[in-house]
Amino acid sequence: MTSVLSPLRQLNGNKIAWIGFIFAALLLFSCGGLKKADGPKTDRGELGEIRGKKRYKTPRNSSKPRAKTDGTLDTIIWSSRPDAYPPIKSPPKKVVVQPKKEPDPIPKNTRPDVPEPEPRGEVKYGTYNVSILMPFLTNRVGANPTEITGTSAKALQFYTGAKLALYHLEDEDVNLNVSVFDSKGSAAEVKNILNRSELQNAHMIIGPRSKSVLKEVAKFAKEKKKVLVSPWNPSTGITDDNPYYIQVSPYLNTHLEAIMRDAKSRFRSSQIRLLCRNGGNEASRFKALQDANYIVEGSTNAERLREMIITEGSDDVDLADVFVEGDTTVFIIPSWSEGFVGDILRRIFIARQRNPVVVYGMPQWMRFDKISYDYFEKLNVHISSATFVDNESDKIKRFASDFYTLYGTLPTKDAFIGYDVTLYFGRTIAKNGAYFQYKLERDNRLHTNFDFQQTYAPNDDSFSRVLQIENRFVNILRFKDYKFHRVNK
Repeated sequence: MTSVLSPLRQLNGNKIAWIGFIFAALLLFSCGGLKKADGPKTDRGELGEIRGKKRYKTPRNSSKPRAKTDGTLDTIIWSSRPDAYPPIKSPPKKVVVQPKKEPDPIPKNTRPDVPEPEPRGEVKYGTYNVSILMPFLTNRVGANPTEITGTSAKALQFYTGAKLALYHLEDEDVNLNVSVFDSKGSAAEVKNILNRSELQNAHMIIGPRSKSVLKEVAKFAKEKKKVLVSPWNPSTGITDDNPYYIQVSPYLNTHLEAIMRDAKSRFRSSQIRLLCRNGGNEASRFKALQDANYIVEGSTNAERLREMIITEGSDDVDLADVFVEGDTTVFIIPSWSEGFVGDILRRIFIARQRNPVVVYGMPQWMRFDKISYDYFEKLNVHISSATFVDNESDKIKRFASDFYTLYGTLPTKDAFIGYDVTLYFGRTIAKNGAYFQYKLERDNRLHTNFDFQQTYAPNDDSFSRVLQIENRFVNILRFKDYKFHRVNK
C-alpha cells in the first residue's frame, strides 16, 4: 500500500509547479492508503430545462424543516504572497494519513438472478473506501515544468484542500481508505480506472470534472450502487433516475429559481422585466423563469412577467416605456454574453434617468473584465453563484493561513470546494453509512451552503423514486461598494 505524498513545499522562490506535477503523476499509482498524521496537533477546528413538474423534498428523517476538458487550457503559475502571510520558518512535518484497520468489503450478491433492492437502511463499516478522480492531466505536461495548465491547477488545488479535510477527519476518528486517480480528462482512461479494485470496492466516489467523463462514472455508480459526489459540473443530462448521484453545483434552472425567489421577496411582479437578446437559446430561459415565478407564487395562475427580447447590436432599442414610474424597475437578464450585457447595461443606465433600478444577472458576470464596474454599482447588480468565498470572514482567513502553512501557496476557490466536499461527505458517510444519500443535512460551508434535496419523478405521489440529489442552495450576491456581498443565508 503506497502512501500519498507529503504536502507541496515552496521551491525556487515562488514556483512550486514542478513538485506539483510530480505529486500528481505519482498519485495515479497510489493504491490508496492515507497514513495517520504525524504533524503537529494544531487547532484544527472547522474552519437545463424544467422537465415536467419535478418536486423537491428534504429527507423524511431529517431534523431540518422540509422546505472536455478541451485542448485549449489557460496557464497558471502558483506563487506565494509573503506580503499577505508570514513566510514559513521551517518546512512542515511530513503529514500522511492511514486508516486504523483494513476496510470492510462491499457485500456481494450471491443470487445474480434475483434483483437487489435499492438499499435505504444503514449499512455501516469500520472503514470506508473513497476514490477521488481528478483531471491532473499528467499526460499533458508541457516543455516548461514550472507551469501548470489551468485544469491541472484546479485539480491540484481541489486535492490539497481535500487533504486538509482528511487531516481533520482523522482527528475526528473518521476512518477512510482514500485512493486518488488521474482521469486525464478522458472517458476511455476512466473506463480503465473503473475496472480497478479500488473503484470496484469503493463506497463513495468524488469527481471527476468534464461532462463526458462524469457520464461514464455516473453510469458505473448507478449499476454498482455506489454513491457518486460531483463537486463541479452543473450540467444537465449527466444521468437520470439515479439515486446514487449527488450534484454539489446547482443546475442553471436552480439558479434562475433562486434569482426569482430573491426578486419576488422584495418586488411585485409588475416591477419585474425579463430581458434577453434575440438569438441563441436565451429566450428559452424565459420559460424557466416564468415557471420559477409560478413555483414561488404557488400557482400557475400567477401574473405572467413581462418579457423583452432585444436584437443585439440594433440601434432601434427604446427602453423609455419600460420603467415603472415612481418605483423600482427590476431587470432579470439570463445572458452571459459579455458584449450584449455590457451594451444593455449601458442602455439601461442612460434610459433610467432618475428611476431606481435593480438588475439580476448570471454567475459568469463575475468574470467580466470589459464592463465598467460603475454600471454594476449604479444599477444595483445582483448575480447568482454556486460559490462565494468571503475574504473578510475569520474562518476564511484561518483556512487560508493553515493552507499556506502546509502548502506554501494560497488557496483558490477549488481548494475551498475540495475541503468542504471532503469534510462534509467524510463526516456524513461515517455517521450514516454507505448509503448516506438519503440523510444529507443542511450545513453552512466555507464556499457555500449545502441544502441537498431529492428530485422525484413527476406523478410519484409516494416519493419513492428518487431521480437524483442536488444542492439547491444558490448564493445571491449584490455588487456594492465595488465588490460582491452575499445577501441570502
